Amino acid sequence: MNEPSTDPPADSPIEVAYLPGSAGATGGVDRAWPTAGELSVGNVESLPSIAALEAHGVSTVDCLVTSFGLADGTAVELLDAITERADAPPVVLVAPVEDESVPVETVEFPFDAVVPVRAEADAADVAERIDRAVRRTIPPRSPRIDPAFDRRLDDDVLEDDTPEDDALDALGVDEWKRRVLDQLFTEIPLHMFVKDREARNVMVSEASVGRRIHRFSDEYLGQRDVDGVVPVEEGRGPYLDDLSVLRTGDPILEKEKHYPTSDRWFLTSKVPLRDDDGRVIGLVGVAQEITAQKHRERQLETVNHLVRHTMRNDLNAITGWLDVLREGDVSGDETDDEVLDRVRRIADGLCGKIDKQQAVVDVLTGSNETESRDLSWVVGREVAALDEEHGAATIRADVEERVSAVVTDDVGRVLVELVENAVVHAERADPRVEVVLENGGDEAVLRVLDRCPAIPIDEREVLTGTRPIDQLNHSSGLGLWMARWIVENADGTIDFRVREDGGNEVVVTLPSEE
Repeated sequence: MNEPSTDPPADSPIEVAYLPGSAGATGGVDRAWPTAGELSVGNVESLPSIAALEAHGVSTVDCLVTSFGLADGTAVELLDAITERADAPPVVLVAPVEDESVPVETVEFPFDAVVPVRAEADAADVAERIDRAVRRTIPPRSPRIDPAFDRRLDDDVLEDDTPEDDALDALGVDEWKRRVLDQLFTEIPLHMFVKDREARNVMVSEASVGRRIHRFSDEYLGQRDVDGVVPVEEGRGPYLDDLSVLRTGDPILEKEKHYPTSDRWFLTSKVPLRDDDGRVIGLVGVAQEITAQKHRERQLETVNHLVRHTMRNDLNAITGWLDVLREGDVSGDETDDEVLDRVRRIADGLCGKIDKQQAVVDVLTGSNETESRDLSWVVGREVAALDEEHGAATIRADVEERVSAVVTDDVGRVLVELVENAVVHAERADPRVEVVLENGGDEAVLRVLDRCPAIPIDEREVLTGTRPIDQLNHSSGLGLWMARWIVENADGTIDFRVREDGGNEVVVTLPSEE
């Protein structure tokens, strides 16, 4: 057996649920099992069954000690019952030894520790072995502190103190821990909070959190999540989570939450705060923004759908027409050369999509650093290039001078994709597109207007994120997606509208100041 843990004792005793099993059950109390009082590892409560454990509350237990046979099942069933819980405690199995072997389940299932017990074993010896197993498996109840550093906080055990040692001793362990907590709440750029029994914020981190729902922590103090800290419809779920933690004592760990009004995602954990008697007196939580990660997942999902759907369709069409030529089934007035021309057009289009996909990869893997740029100059440059490339199209530009925006260096690609989308989908040979750039105060506003058929509502909803992308709902190409991602990288917005007099209007807003 391994040596017992040398971790420092926790401030509060370990809570152990002890299930010695039922009389006559294999590995139950017919063996030399110690009583709960003979275990010295912490507060030990003897329970007769799995049902009794569930009634007692798994969340209040730091470790389970169980025999193999129980009144209402086996240790394997107990393990299955708690495995899916986020707060599942470690399980120590006390397994009977019969004919020099233990039940095969003891090695087939992931018990945290196994204590084999022979029929003739002494109860006191078994109790000591169980104590050691619990200490090895129980998670540390307090932060790890280097023992050497801990001694420096205690002047009584040091000789020939250095000035630094004197300064540490002046703090003491408790004051040092308090200062560490203060630093966490004032310097680490995460949204951390403490709430009371009524789910009101009583302590909130002060560190600068650029993407916090509110930039100033004072806006949270004394408020519940349904008191206007966030839009009420978005605060109801987190508030119910608060109540669940406060009422049950069960933690909620790494739960993703989407705030639709700002299209932001947070990963939140909440754990109960208890007093010396184990009663829940509040909760402690931390929220980390994962919007960039979720956006990247959505971007990869979009690229995957385009490759699997659009490009596969093109390849299937090419294969089909080649089969027609091979079998000599060209019908009607169409000639073989005309079929080959069609195949060539499809292949050219596929090559264009591959080029577009590479452009998307460049956007996704490129730098997202933003800086203030002369948007008037960028728009003027791109309009001139587009006008030359699409000679049959009329591109009219109304560009206000000295309009700047804080954007990435690929912002010009947004205008290119929006204009080219309008030109490609125009129903007439001489399409007309209007580009308008104006200063909107603290934001720059870019509008692209066309007379093309309206972008279908399902595509608009997919592009704006109000409808999930799937096999039935997907945008027809990557150009508009790429425009959206570039805008989002600059903390801007893009909106697709249908004009009352026909056509589409795409409105892009970009921040003018950092």
